[in-house]
Amino acid sequence: MLYIERAGEMKRVFFIVATIFFGSKAFCAELLVPGQYSTIQAAVDAASTGDTVIVAPGTYTGTGNRDVYVSGKEITIRSTDPNDPSVANNTIIDCNNSGRGFYLESNTVVEGFIITDGNTDYGGGINIYYYAPMIRKCNIIGNHATIYGGGIYYNGSSLTSVTITDCNISNNTAVSRGGGIFVTGAFIVDNCRIVNNQSSYGGGIWSIGTLEASTINNSVIAGNIALTSPGGGAIFVQNDTIIMNNSIISGNFSQSNGGGLYIGSQGRINAQGCSFGGNAASGNGRRCF
Repeated sequence: MLYIERAGEMKRVFFIVATIFFGSKAFCAELLVPGQYSTIQAAVDAASTGDTVIVAPGTYTGTGNRDVYVSGKEITIRSTDPNDPSVANNTIIDCNNSGRGFYLESNTVVEGFIITDGNTDYGGGINIYYYAPMIRKCNIIGNHATIYGGGIYYNGSSLTSVTITDCNISNNTAVSRGGGIFVTGAFIVDNCRIVNNQSSYGGGIWSIGTLEASTINNSVIAGNIALTSPGGGAIFVQNDTIIMNNSIISGNFSQSNGGGLYIGSQGRINAQGCSFGGNAASGNGRRCF
């Protein structure tokens, strides 16, 4: 009887553990757009932390497919196969010159999209407020910000960091700062192309006020333009440290100072294994390259 009772206890314990284990797996759902949800926002609203919103190839426009807002919950929003360029290049969020692709207030992963034709004040393609999201395998092209961050705007803190990897950020514009990327927080840019963006200054990247060092690895920053003083065709950095490894900074232009880099007050760039060439500026100035 003692053995049978213990065996019964073991069965009951196993049943409880199995229920917890397999039950937790059930909560990691895949939400399909447009198969189950007509818009990306509808799927995001229905998702819980750990879920994945999967968007089929196609062009997504209009309400619910632009200004997609994610708050608090950690989810993944992706194309059906972000690793296949033919899929990512045909899964398009077209903002039609109104709004942006995403507004993120969470540790969201966004991967495998074209985000284009955004037009708004901060972050023509993507606006990120705090948290530590990841943008991966995206083409953020042809977006506009009337103030900061034509491609991506990141308002971070010393405790957060945005990661941008395997992305093409090109042909974006900002009226004021950060044609490609505007950041006030730590960032990691890895294996990206930041090309042919334009703003008043910090044509490619504008970075300021980060307590933790930011990193640029294995990336190309080329053909970006700063239109006004102080300059920085490729990168403007101030009160910040950027560690740059194995990257190319070429063919950038400033109509004032720093065709490639403009390093402002308390700014620092530590470059290793990098190539600088063909950058030009109409002016000159201290700490300009």
